[in-house]
Amino acid sequence: MRWKVLWCLFVLAFMACEARPKPASKPVSPPNSQPASQDASQTSQVAKETSPAVDEPTPSPLEIPIVKEPVGTPPEGGWPMIILMHGFNSNHRDFIKVAELAASKGLYAVSIPAPLEGSRPGGYQWKRGDVALTHRYVQAIREDIANSTDASKDRIWLAGFSQGGLHGASLVALYPEHYRGVLAISPAGWSTVPDAVKPSDLSREVVVVAGNSEPERYAKKTQEVEALMKKAGLLEQSRRHPGAHHFPRDWQQQFGEVFARWGKSQ
Repeated sequence: MRWKVLWCLFVLAFMACEARPKPASKPVSPPNSQPASQDASQTSQVAKETSPAVDEPTPSPLEIPIVKEPVGTPPEGGWPMIILMHGFNSNHRDFIKVAELAASKGLYAVSIPAPLEGSRPGGYQWKRGDVALTHRYVQAIREDIANSTDASKDRIWLAGFSQGGLHGASLVALYPEHYRGVLAISPAGWSTVPDAVKPSDLSREVVVVAGNSEPERYAKKTQEVEALMKKAGLLEQSRRHPGAHHFPRDWQQQFGEVFARWGKSQ
């Protein structure tokens, strides 16, 4: 497909433009951003979290986003698009099943790799404290895909887990003209929550899902996201499941309800 060729060119350009400082001499122990496919019973232990490393990671090697298209004739203006953002030290393959679920609800689903290398092979991360970089990166992917497929150019939703959820929530808060809403799953990480939501007449919707036994630091960050969105009148739903830092056992039902609503958006 044309967008895959353009994607390769974009990543090559991105890697050339971004600085490449040397990797940290001591890898950081990551938050345990469990993949969607991992059984919740295996996620009770969370890796010890340390302070962020001083050295920054390098841009990730070439990775192609995973796309799942809805079946049928696209509506006028194209299929609403949802961009899926994985957690720290994970990768976009964790969201394959989520992408399939979203596509079945009428969303053009794109699971993207974070732009920076993580501290383990095959793991990637979003740049800490740099939501502007995340925005540029996501928008470049969105534009490329929307210009070469049946995906909508302006009905864009986000969903992310842990670090991806925090960056997704921040994008919705700071760039209202670009994002309709976010499903933030256990939003956490080292980046700070925005101080305020950028005012806009455009409607936005935020749904937060987290475990009721999240590690204290993760739970606090999730609560900060909820407080910010509630104050701005954007918090549509806040849900807790009986678990820790992982997807709820009934994630297909919970996420499916949200995706079905977004898939019918105009």
